[in-house]
Amino acid sequence: MNEQLQVLKGKFAELYGSYTTKQKAIAGATFLFLVISLSLWVYFASRPEFVPLFRNSLSVEEVGQVKAELESKGVQFKLSEDGRNILVPRKDAPGLTVDLAAAGLPKGSNISLDIFENMGFGITERQFDVAERDVLQNHLAKLIKGFSGVTDSRVMITLPKEQLFLSNQEGTATASILLQLEPGMKLDQKKINTLYHFVSKTVPNLPIENIVITDQYSNMMEYVNAEGSDIGMTAYEQQRSIERRVQEDIQRDLLNMLGTIIGMDKVYVYTKVRLNFDKVKEDQRLFEPVDEENQEGIAIMVEKIQKTFSGTNAEVGGVPGTGETDVPQYPGGAQGQGKSEMEEVEERVNREVNRITRDIVRSPYFIEDLTINVGVDLPADSPDAETTKEAIEEILKNVVRSAISKEVDDNYIADRIKVVAQPFQGKPEPVQMEDNTLLYYALAALAGAIMIGGIVYFIMRRKRKRKEEDTAVLQVDEAGEKEIPDLEYTETEEVMARKQLEKLAKQRPEEFANLLRVWLQED
Repeated sequence: MNEQLQVLKGKFAELYGSYTTKQKAIAGATFLFLVISLSLWVYFASRPEFVPLFRNSLSVEEVGQVKAELESKGVQFKLSEDGRNILVPRKDAPGLTVDLAAAGLPKGSNISLDIFENMGFGITERQFDVAERDVLQNHLAKLIKGFSGVTDSRVMITLPKEQLFLSNQEGTATASILLQLEPGMKLDQKKINTLYHFVSKTVPNLPIENIVITDQYSNMMEYVNAEGSDIGMTAYEQQRSIERRVQEDIQRDLLNMLGTIIGMDKVYVYTKVRLNFDKVKEDQRLFEPVDEENQEGIAIMVEKIQKTFSGTNAEVGGVPGTGETDVPQYPGGAQGQGKSEMEEVEERVNREVNRITRDIVRSPYFIEDLTINVGVDLPADSPDAETTKEAIEEILKNVVRSAISKEVDDNYIADRIKVVAQPFQGKPEPVQMEDNTLLYYALAALAGAIMIGGIVYFIMRRKRKRKEEDTAVLQVDEAGEKEIPDLEYTETEEVMARKQLEKLAKQRPEEFANLLRVWLQED
């Protein structure tokens, strides 16, 4: 086996010696790269994937309780970056969740319903009320944490005091709620209204207007009823709130659209909206012709009367002079005789027109004016600046034209949009981050080079040391070969006999056994 290893070693040394220096360097670098890659792959593949043990964040006391329990069991775990959760290997997470739940962890520092089991007879009514309120607050906070997007909540409830005398006005409770939302999470109005109703129905005598809900950034979440008015707000505040919501919606949609095309960090959008809050109710009674071309209605009844007369004139008669019944100087009857004809035509047409009755109630919320300003992170002398500005202006024109309720011309729209192309000065420069990234890469490359150099140095040193050891052994062997003849050694009879016996035992073991048996019998 050793001879085969020596042969392979000799062939490898001969093959390695036939390479040039450049080929040796390439082969060594390739070998080191493969070794390092394989080591990194094995390292990352063998690392367990850590997942949060709890869906919601825990308090510091709860994290400490769970941490102590896991340490006592010897379970591998890590703390999250904010220290509010515990990360465990994915394969162990389900079992640990069940074990901790069986152990009653995390217990937390909140008061639960168990407090009523440990109460004695000496508790006062005041202490009971405080405990009851704390239990209600803690359970309501846990229920709110079950809402999607809510990681934690804090609830403060003020219950009305019992009145000694009867009164027509019943006391009402108040509630203040602080929500811890997930990063980037924003509750829509439907969820906010649901949360208000949920809290109002959970606490006795708690009207919606006595509830205040804010998030961790101090953003007020207002309740909006079916008519769209906010509870507890003046008319001006309501209008400003609605305008701000419409403005933010348009601004967010434009930013998402333009950011997808240009880049989120290369575009800035600011919008200004003016809404019309006039609630108009209009009653219209319109009469329109059926035949618009001739401006005539439809004939529903036609009556035509025609009269004709023909005959001769009557002779002159009567009392001569002016009678009692005659009018002075009034012409008398026709003089003489002749024929007379008369024709009378009368046509009566009753026409009906379209009778239109309209009761119009105009919505009080429609966009009366819209102004959009867009900034693009492009140098003014860039060849793409004009093309980009024109494309954005066309998009903004379509947005303004479709948003404004009235008919406007192109000049009006052009005055409402503005696109500016210039480098942004107010945003954080990414140069420092790039420098840091390059610095990290440089440090990693330097560390890799040092490691590779150390490995090469170690191999070369070991090889050199092995050569020195081989050389020293050869020198010792040569020296031993030279010194052996000079030694004056005289073998004794005992040594010679022992050697002969050893030789006999190796070559003829049967005779050696018989000889040994004879010696034993003689003794």
